[in-house]
Formats: sequence, structure tokens, C-alpha cells
Amino acid sequence: MSKMKELGKKSAGVFILQIIGQVISMLFAVLVGRFIGAEKYGQVLYVLSVFSIIEVFTKFGFSESLIAFLARNDINDRQQKWILRLSIKLSLLFSFSSIVVILMFPKIPLLLLGKKSVSIGLLYLMLLYIPNQTIIALFASVLRAKGAFFQYILVSDVVAKIIQITAVIIFLFLGWSGEYAIVTAYYLGQILSLIYGGFLVLRLGLLSGESEKYDAWIFLKFSFSQLFTAGIAVLNTEIDKYVLGYVIDSSSVAIYSAAVKVASMSTLMLSSVNAVFAPMISNLYFSGNMKELESLYKRSTMWLVVANLYVSGMICAFQDDIMRFFGEEFIAGSVILVIVLLGQLINAGVGSVGYMNSMTGHPQYRMWADTIGLFSNVMLNLILVRDFGILGVGVATAASLAIKNIVNFIFVYRNLHIHPYSKRFIGVGGIFVLGYFLLLMLRNMMNVHYIIRIIVCGVIYSIVYGMLTYSFVCSDNEKVLIKRNVARLKKFS
Repeated sequence: MSKMKELGKKSAGVFILQIIGQVISMLFAVLVGRFIGAEKYGQVLYVLSVFSIIEVFTKFGFSESLIAFLARNDINDRQQKWILRLSIKLSLLFSFSSIVVILMFPKIPLLLLGKKSVSIGLLYLMLLYIPNQTIIALFASVLRAKGAFFQYILVSDVVAKIIQITAVIIFLFLGWSGEYAIVTAYYLGQILSLIYGGFLVLRLGLLSGESEKYDAWIFLKFSFSQLFTAGIAVLNTEIDKYVLGYVIDSSSVAIYSAAVKVASMSTLMLSSVNAVFAPMISNLYFSGNMKELESLYKRSTMWLVVANLYVSGMICAFQDDIMRFFGEEFIAGSVILVIVLLGQLINAGVGSVGYMNSMTGHPQYRMWADTIGLFSNVMLNLILVRDFGILGVGVATAASLAIKNIVNFIFVYRNLHIHPYSKRFIGVGGIFVLGYFLLLMLRNMMNVHYIIRIIVCGVIYSIVYGMLTYSFVCSDNEKVLIKRNVARLKKFS
């Protein structure tokens, strides 16, 4: 199987599972938002945003470095075992050390949570989230590097989330509708992900048998650089929720998080491609196969833009109706939804630039780009949040996301002398404009319940967008591949 076919096949599988997982995750947010409320849901999300920052230090960059080192051909199996075991030991040490510090000095996290903080009891209840999520991240990285990520996504992004939403339904039926019900549901999903992730890694043989010591300095040095990169990335992701919770209130955190969750649907394909592409980048680059790496980068980016524009068009056309799913108070986040989508468009438009930098042996470029993005995010948040509230935070997020990815792209082009763009992008823009205006016309013509309107318009829009993409964007080889897969589906059915 060629690398492009492998990338496409595996990414498609992960993409489908992530769509299902994201839909279930959104149903969870809808259920919690409607029946438990934005305030209690926001309190849990607020604490998790603080814990996510702590997890940066407990992971110590291992979640990224494991992908790079375990995908390399010049490191044997026994050395890989040693690297993984060292990562787990140090991560657990850092995790439980952070818990001890919090228990000994509870005023520190409460001070960080600010005047809108949650109770100390809720904070203590959620402490085990730190080591659980740290080890889950390490297992996921190992499975990505070894090409066994599909099975893990099936459990962690689908089955675990089904368990979470089922638990909330049971809790609501029993009359237990507080923030503790949300936390318990999260823990149930985490436990399943931990057990299954450990099982898959054990089956790969990386947790058993003899190991051979690898140069710890090389691995830890790389991990240390990834620590800053991961820390900056998490801060970029969580600083908006933290600022909202600290300056405004927990309800704003829930509303904003719901809008971001919906907007992230537009880049699900990007995360799916990254899950498979990251170890490929390392493998191809260190094997000297730059032509194939460039080809994969070009074609994957083009299809990322196609997918992003398709989803963005649907979301923009029905922004109010989509946010209404979460509850009437969540409609206030519809404008935020569109603003964040603009930042996500640039994110998809430059492709896997972060991994192109870090997996080709230049993690410092990604770190610098993320640092610039974080600085702009913090500054814009501080400037805009007090005068514009949740709207200002949305602008800060979109702008910093765009800045970070543009800088990452500049480093990729400067270092590797490649870019993903071609004339086909003109066709992609054209079909988006046609499809979106058709969607707006259909929406304005249909005077029915908003759920029916979304479904009917979505089906017609999908058919038209797909036909236009096939006719004006797909290459001859891609058309042949599509016909072949359609024929297989007909034969199978």
C-alpha cells in the first residue's frame, strides 16, 4: 500500500470515529447544558481548564516525543520499551507530586480559580483526573506511532463517551443533577480508556519483556522542547476559558466551550490526518523520502480545506439553530461560533504544519510559532475581554490561532522549501461559494421546525457539494479511486 493510500484509508477511519465521538460529545454537552445547567457545567469545565495546564508538566512532552521516537527505524524494539517505561514512570511521579502539592497547599489552585471558583470539595474530587488523563495521553501516543490508533479511538472517542452520556441519563433519572454527576461520568469514561489503552499497548509487547537502555539525554532533551510546545499549545487552548471563568462567570465558560466544540467539527479531518500523518512525517523525513512527504502534504492539505469549508458552510448557515440545541441561553455563543470558524479555516488551510516542523527534527520552530500565538492570545484576551466579554475572547482565540499557524507555515516553507498550494484550490473556493449560497436559499425558503430544516438542507447541501467537488476538484486518479470504492460498497451491499 502506498503512503498516500495508507494515509487516506487510516485517516478516513479515524475521521469517521471522531465524527461519531464528537457527535456523542455534543449530545453530552446538550444533555448537561439543558438539564444540569450552564453554571454547573461551566464550573467543571473551568477546573478542567486549570488541570489541563497542570497536565502539561505531568506529561513533560512525552506524548509528542513518543510519537517521534517510536516511529523511527533506527531505534530497536527493546530501546523503545525502555523509552516508554521511562516516560510512564516519570509521568506518574510528576502527576502524584502535583496532587500532593495541591492537597498540601489548596489555596494555590483556589487562588488560580479566582473569585468565581468552585468548592474545594469539587476540586479534590477531580484530582485523579490529572494522572488518568496523563497516562491516557501516553497510551494514545504509543498507539499512534505504532499504527494501532483506530481501535483505541473506537473505545476512547466512542464507547467511553457513550458510557458517559448513559451515566448522566441514569443520574438525572435518579435525581442526581449536580456537578458531581458530570465528574463521575467523566471518570467512568476515563477508566475504560485507561484499561483498553493499557491492554493494546501490552499486546504490542512494549510493557513486557527485556528492555535496552537508550540515551536518556537525547530523549529527555527532545521531550523538554516538546514540554514547552505542549504547554504553549494547551495554554492557547485553555486560556480563553480560564479568562472567561476568572473575569466573568462559569456560565460564560459553558457557552463559549459549546461554541468552540461545534466550531472544532470543521477541523476534525485535520486531527484525523495528524493522528496518522505525524509518525509518517518522521519516518519519511529520516528515510530521505522528501518527494513523497511533499506529495502527502500537498494532497492532504487540499482535502483538509475541502472538508473544512463544507462543515463551515453548514455551521455558518445555521449558527443560531445549532446553538439552540444546547439550550436557549447558549444562543449567545452563535457569533463566537462564526468567529472561531474563521481561525479554524486558516488552521486547516496550512495543513499539518506543526507536525511538519517537530517531526522533521525542528521542534523549536513549532515552539516559537506556538509562543507567538500564545503571546498574541494572552494580550488580545487581556485587551478585549473586559470591554467585549465573550465576544472579545472569541476574537482573541481566532486571531491567535491564525497567527500561530501562519508562523508555523513560514518555518515549514523556509526549512523544507515546500508548500501545499496549487490551482485546485481555486476550484475548492468556487464550489464553496456555490454550495453556500444554495444552502442560504434553501434555508430561507423552508418555514418549518429548525431541526427538520437543518436535516433537509444538510442532505441537499451535502449532495451538491459532493458532486461539485467530484466534478471540478478531484483529479483523474482520485475519480478512479472514488468509483472503485463506490463499486465495492455496492457489491458489499
